[in-house]
Amino acid sequence: MGNSLYKSIVFAPPNPALYTLDENSDIIEILTRSNKTIHAQYLPTKKKARNTLVYSHGNATDIGGMIDTMKFLRNSLNVNVLHYEYLGYGLNTYIGYPSEVGCYESIDATIQYLLDEKHLQLSDIIIYGMSLGSGPSCYIVNKYKKIKGLILECPFTSCISIVAPTIGKLINNMDTFPNVENIKTINCFVYIMHGTDDSIVNVSHATELWNNIPKESQYRCDIVEGADHHNIVDCMGVDTYIKNLIKFIEHCNFKLISRKNRRFSNRVYQKKRRCGLFSCCSLSENKDNLLDSDVILNNIDNIDDEFNDDLFDNV
Repeated sequence: MGNSLYKSIVFAPPNPALYTLDENSDIIEILTRSNKTIHAQYLPTKKKARNTLVYSHGNATDIGGMIDTMKFLRNSLNVNVLHYEYLGYGLNTYIGYPSEVGCYESIDATIQYLLDEKHLQLSDIIIYGMSLGSGPSCYIVNKYKKIKGLILECPFTSCISIVAPTIGKLINNMDTFPNVENIKTINCFVYIMHGTDDSIVNVSHATELWNNIPKESQYRCDIVEGADHHNIVDCMGVDTYIKNLIKFIEHCNFKLISRKNRRFSNRVYQKKRRCGLFSCCSLSENKDNLLDSDVILNNIDNIDDEFNDDLFDNV
C-alpha cells in the first residue's frame, strides 16, 4: 500500500490522454527493449539543423499537452525537437502504471530512435527535463557521456527527498530517480532553472544538484525570483527564457567545436611530424606554420559532416 501511495505521488498521468492519433497524424510509435510501444512526436526544423532537443515531460501531462510548447521551442531555437512520453502515460496506460524503470526504458528507446532512424550522433542531442522529466534526463546523460547538453527545469535531487525530505537518507534503498548521484559523473554542460517559490520541489533541490555537478560541466543555474513550479517562463519572461536557451546551445556548440579542433590539430601535428615538417625547435616556434597547415589539411582531409554542420547550427 505504501508503495502504491508513493507511486501515486510521483506519477500522475492524465486520464484520458490529452491527444488522439486521429488529430495528430505525425505522432510516431517507438518500440522499447521489452517490445512495448511508446508514443512520441518528431518536429524537424524547416532550416537544416543537427541539434535535436529531446524533451522529457512533467508528471501530470503527456505529449498531447506539450505539442504547442514543443513547436514554439523548435521555431524559436531552430532545433529539431523530439518529445516522448513514458510507459504508462498517454495512450500507453494499458501497459500498466508508470515506473522509474519504465521512464528509463522510454528515454533509452527515444535516443536509440534518433541514432538509428535519424542517423544522429550523441553529440547532436540536447536533453531537456521538466520536473519528473529530470529523472530520465539525468539518467540518460550519465549513461551516454557524449550527449551535448542538459537543461533542467524545476529538477529534484531524488523522489524520496521531495515527499519525505527529513527521512530520505534513512530510507535511501526505497528511493527512485537518484538525480543527485547521476549528475556527479556527467560529461556535458548543464543549465538549471528553478523558482524561489516552488511549492512542489523546493528550490534547495536545484542548489544541491548544482553543487554536485562537476565544475567543468557547470554552465549556469538561474534561480528565478517569485517563480512557482509551473510559471518559470512567465516569471523569467519569454524573451529572456529563449535568449538563455539559445546562449546555452551556442555555448555547447562552441565547446564541441573547440574539442574537435583540438583533436584535429593534434592529427595535423602528428601528420607533420611523420612528414618531417618540424625541425628540432619547439612546437611553439612553429605555431604559425602549424596554423597554415591546419588550413591546408582542413581543405583536403575528409572531415565528417557533423563537424561542418555544427559550425552553423544555432548561431
